[in-house]
Amino acid sequence: MMSRSAAAGGVSALKISKTITFYMNESAVAATPLQGAARPLLLLLPWLGCRPQALAKYCELYFRTGFDVLVVESEVSQFLWPRWGLEYGAKLVEVLRSDRFAQRPLLVHAFSIGGYTFTQLLIHVSRDPQRHQDLTNRIKRSHL
Repeated sequence: MMSRSAAAGGVSALKISKTITFYMNESAVAATPLQGAARPLLLLLPWLGCRPQALAKYCELYFRTGFDVLVVESEVSQFLWPRWGLEYGAKLVEVLRSDRFAQRPLLVHAFSIGGYTFTQLLIHVSRDPQRHQDLTNRIKRSHL
C-alpha cells in the first residue's frame, strides 16, 4: 500500500493480485523523451513485513527518476515451502511477459526474501532459456 503523498503525486495503482501491485507514474508519462520508446519498469521485491511507509520511500525514489514500479511482495510460506515459491516465481514470469509489461526494460531491486523470490523466477528462466530470452534481455540492472 502506498502513502497518500505518492497517490496524490500523480501515481495510480493497479492491484494485479493479492501480493502484486503496479504503480504507474503518471507524471513520467508526459515527460517521456522519446515517442514510442518503452519506459523502464522497476521490479521491486521488498523484505518480509515491509511497512508501507518504507515501501513508499523506495517507490518515491524511483518515481522521481521516471520509473513505473511493480511491487511483488513475498509470503513466508513461499520460503518455507519451496514448491509454493516456485509456483509464485512462475506467476511472476507470466506477469512480466504479459502485454502490459512485455516490451519494457527492467531494473530489479530486491531485498532479503524478495531476492529469494527473484531467484525462483530465475529458476524458471534457466529451465527454458530460449523461451525466456526476451525477458532476460530486458533486465538491464539488478540490485539484490
